[in-house]
Parts: sequence; C-alpha cells; structure tokens
Amino acid sequence: IFSDVYLSNGTATFVFQTGVSLPKGSTVTLSFTINNPATARSAPVLTMSVSSDDFAVAPFAMISSHAKLFGVVNGTDPLQIEVPRFSTAHMTQSAPFTSAANTLQLEIVGTVNLKATDDSKITVSGLAGAQVECIPSLLVDTCVVAITAFPIGALFCASTTSVQTSLGKSTGVYTAGTSTLVLTLCRGTTPSAAKIVVASTPYTIQFGITNPSIAQASPSIIISASGSAPFVTVNVTKPGTEIGGVVGGADPLKIVEPALTTRSIEQSSVMISAVNTITASIAANVGIYLPDDPAPQGGTYVSICCLLNAIVSGDAVALSVRGGGNVPALCKDAAGTDGPGWGAWDATMFGVTMYLCPGENRTNEIVANAEFVVSFNITNPGESQGSPDVSVEAGSDAESAPFVASAVMTKPVYTGELQR
Repeated sequence: IFSDVYLSNGTATFVFQTGVSLPKGSTVTLSFTINNPATARSAPVLTMSVSSDDFAVAPFAMISSHAKLFGVVNGTDPLQIEVPRFSTAHMTQSAPFTSAANTLQLEIVGTVNLKATDDSKITVSGLAGAQVECIPSLLVDTCVVAITAFPIGALFCASTTSVQTSLGKSTGVYTAGTSTLVLTLCRGTTPSAAKIVVASTPYTIQFGITNPSIAQASPSIIISASGSAPFVTVNVTKPGTEIGGVVGGADPLKIVEPALTTRSIEQSSVMISAVNTITASIAANVGIYLPDDPAPQGGTYVSICCLLNAIVSGDAVALSVRGGGNVPALCKDAAGTDGPGWGAWDATMFGVTMYLCPGENRTNEIVANAEFVVSFNITNPGESQGSPDVSVEAGSDAESAPFVASAVMTKPVYTGELQR
C-alpha cells in the first residue's frame, strides 16, 4: 500500500500509493530496519502524524510496550539501546604467596542476556602465571577445569557439545599458553533447559589454582563474551586490599615471595659449659598466621636450626618474647600444650620450633614487617668450636598460608666494638 519509505533526520516517512484508501478502523503495521547506534541510550518519545490532501492528524505520542528484551528493561521500546558488556567484572584471590594454593573469585553482571542456545561463552584472558589442575575429561588435548558457580551450580560446560556437567557442577577450559579461561554455557538436553546468564543478575565464579613460584605484579585481566550477544571486552577490576600483610594482596595473581627480612641472632656467653642466652630478632615481609581450620598435628611455626652441640635438658625451652607491636604468643606445639612461653627442642637438629598458640579468627599471628625478639637459654658445649651457620624458617599446614624458606641468620660483626 506504500509507494515509498524513506528516513531523514530521524523521521521515517511512509508514502501511500495513489488511489489507496483504508477503511475506518483498519490496522496497518509499519516496519523497517535500521542500524542501532553504537552507544547506550534510553528510548526516545516517538510521535506519529498523518497528512493528506483532505485532512491532517497532528503529531501524537506513540505507545510502547515497555517489555524486557534480551533481559533489558524496556528493551522492546524503539531505540532503547544497551551495549552488551559486563557492567561488573571484579576478581579477587585468597592467597598472594608463591607456590600457594589460591582461589580466584570472579563476580560478573551482564547488561544483556547471554543464552546457551547460541553457543555462548565467556572468555577471561590474562591469568598470567596461574597453574591450573586439569580434571579427567573425554576432551582430547583440553585442560578441563572444575568451576564453582553461584547461584547456579551447573551453569558452564567444557564445550559447546556438552549438555551437562559432572556431579551438577560447572567446568571450563583453560589454555596455559594464552593464560585464558573459557566458560561455555551448558546447552541442556532440551532448548528449555539451556542455561542463561541473565542480565542485571550477579554471578560468582570460583576456581582453584596454584600460584607461580616467583613473585609478580597482578596482571591486566580482561573479560568478554560471544554468542547470543557480542559483549565488548572490558578490564576486570581488582580490590587493591591487603591480605596477609601484602599491600594489594587481594588483587588476582599478585604474588610475593615470603621472606624473613630480619633474621639476626646473638649469644650472651662464649664460655664452655656456661649457660648461654640466645636472642633472635625476626621479621617477615608477610603475615604468618594460624590456619583457618588447624589440623590436629599441624599448625604454624617458626623454627631455628642448627645451634650445633647446644645442650638443653628435656624437650622444651622457656621463651621470652618481646616486641614493639603485636607480639605473637608462642607454644611448643600446635595444640598449645603448657600454654605460651615454650618452644620445642630437637636435640638431633639442635634446634627450637615455636608454634603460634591456638587462637580464634587468627587473633594470634606474626604481623607483616613487625619485628619481634625471642630469647631462650641453652648450655654451651664442653669444648671450643667455631660459630655454626644457624638458619630460620617459618611455615604452616594451611595450603593458602605462606611458607618462608629456610635462610641463614645474621650474626654480630666485631669491628673494634660489638655491632649488629
């Protein structure tokens, strides 16, 4: 019924064919195709008018349905435009220490629906240094990763052909060469069972890694999606908060190597067979803390080794601990037997092991960069000897806690007067 349709300056004009008339009450559907703008915008108020040789209808506001489309509120309203992207893409980690077990957690919110029926997938890139454990899979030459997703467990599958996940949990695919994790939405056994990442709905995704063995800054991580909507690539945000005394330690894949930055030791007597007070000053660049759920035989400890031929009566030494800040309470075992102020003596290694006494919610810890001093008595051997190399280390049975490798302790240097 129209001889021409044209667009000009945001106005669509439909020209009726000559001689065509419409009976009163007739319904006419007008449709045309446009290219949406490249930026988000709210739907404008559209008006319609009619003009002819015989009469004219003044512009009047058109009525929109205000229904959702692709999960976008008012998405059916003409020219309600949304850029497909993740409006929230935020990642944190549980442990910033070299070679430690670490859980990466990604929180996402999409601006539009992402549907499995279109083989939709989410791609997270830039996970530099992450060491991922692959789980058994029928997918050849593919590293399938166990994923925990909230609020829907079986949300992601390892491939577009997968219709379900193992044990009702999600899986993804990790490619070490590109440090990329791909999460494909599960299609389900029927179209109605296909999964959807619903617009404006928060989702949490977790997966475990082992941290690299060398320190590194938190890398730039990006996220995008494809399938039912072409999501633009956005940067993943990071919290910048502290974990275990590490500034920015919650940022994903920020890795530090735990070290004892202060580790000096000295004695009070050089005489054979004399009582000798050993004094050690210790500070770490990370917090050394109790496990969240300590094992009965485990715990968190600092160990000083190899006070060669030192003599101690029994299997424990009394400790004196002091410092300018939060002084740790030290016990001879993880259970806190005999209370604080004791260390376990190993006569074979000529060393003392001092455990953090049990406490709730990590109330007892060795605070990062806070020096403390511990002293204990031994009896010197009955004959002369040179000063042995003495080492110190710290560790924990908590997989996410730092392990501070053994390092040789420093001793006073004599250059005319005693200096530390």
